[in-house]
Amino acid sequence: MSASGWETIRPWTNRVAIQVKELTSISATFILSSATAADATDGELAALHSAEPIPQRLQKSVGEILSHGFTIKVNGGSWNNSFLNVEEDGSEAVIILHGLRPGRRYEVELTLEQEESALKKDFATLENDLFAQQMSFDQIQAPEENINDLSPLSPEVVPSRELTPPITPESASPPQSITAEEKAAYLRLRKLSFDAQIKDLDSQLKLERKESQRAENATRAEIETLKKASEKQTVADQRAKQKILALQEAVKQTLSATGDIEAQAVATQAELPELQKKESAIEADHATVMEAAKQKDAEVEQALRSDKKRTSDLQSELTTLSNRVEKLTSKRDKLVNETVPELEQQLADIRKEIEEAEFEKEQFSHYSISDDPLLSPLAGFRNPIHSVPNARIPAPRRSAPFAGSQPFSQINAAAPPFYPNRQPGIIHRLPGARPPNEFRPFDPALPQMDAVGSGSFPHVHPPRRTSMDGQ
Repeated sequence: MSASGWETIRPWTNRVAIQVKELTSISATFILSSATAADATDGELAALHSAEPIPQRLQKSVGEILSHGFTIKVNGGSWNNSFLNVEEDGSEAVIILHGLRPGRRYEVELTLEQEESALKKDFATLENDLFAQQMSFDQIQAPEENINDLSPLSPEVVPSRELTPPITPESASPPQSITAEEKAAYLRLRKLSFDAQIKDLDSQLKLERKESQRAENATRAEIETLKKASEKQTVADQRAKQKILALQEAVKQTLSATGDIEAQAVATQAELPELQKKESAIEADHATVMEAAKQKDAEVEQALRSDKKRTSDLQSELTTLSNRVEKLTSKRDKLVNETVPELEQQLADIRKEIEEAEFEKEQFSHYSISDDPLLSPLAGFRNPIHSVPNARIPAPRRSAPFAGSQPFSQINAAAPPFYPNRQPGIIHRLPGARPPNEFRPFDPALPQMDAVGSGSFPHVHPPRRTSMDGQ
């Protein structure tokens, strides 16, 4: 097979190549060109072996490729601030990205619908310098014959990182003339770039104004704060000055008083020996007084001890007497509350018996033993010694009956009753005397009270009246 029958086909390479044309502080300009145009050198090499031309059926224009659709991403995000311009022949296209920030690195990614892989390009925007020199469009489109005579690129223009085949005199393309439309399009792009820069500068100016206003407000607030602090400090300084003046006056007074005190100290130092002698005498007197005071204290303590002992003895005696008084008081209360009422009751009973006996005697006074046939033999034995015939029997004495028990006299009621040679609470009677409470029915054969009182029976005596009966 001849060399003229081979065609150069690279399916792994992109049909469109991207190159950086111009970079500014806020925009970037890229050129899209067909990869087959860049591979023209391969065709020329093949023409050296054969004079037949290379078929152009595989070549497609950039405009045809972009017509199927494409997307632009910057730093992984979609970017809408872009402008696209395709030349009339469709061999190249210009893409302008605006709205960028100065001095930053970006990565642009161009995805074509007919390409499997995306086109990527890294670039960095310039610093914010409006007066930087830019490479003119005419310099970029200069004839390739004068490439060796051109000066190196300015630092503001960043060359493309994509590898391109070296340009040789054989592969140099003929010079192309710049049309008015291309120049107008370029100027429009520059105008858009400058408009974007103006907008960016306006926004920056607004931000700077806001920041300056904030800084001015902060400065004013700080100035006001400093004024207030200065006023406060002024007041404090005045007070400090007044204090300093007062301290100076006090120092003057202290210095003037120091001389007087020193003079007094000298006079006191001169009087010191005499004062020491007086101190010795006073100390001796003080020792004597202290010794006398100790003796007095000892005497007082001894007197207090004796008084305490006497007081304790009197207290014990008082306690004994108090106990005795309590006992006697209890006995008196017992006699007043128990013994005396009992004796009064006994006295009332005795008086009642006496009344009953007198009443019986009065009833039986008309009765005579001689009138009774059974007792007539005893009539001669009634009074054999003093028997007087036709003697008149004396009438019984009448006395007013007791209305009741006499009330207890309150005279000397608090004093205990006195019983000479007798035990309290015991009633003493003569032998053979009948107790006052003993009841005996009437018997005519027995002697009566009048017989006892008149002495009919000499051997029987009436009961002796005691001091208790008188009460």
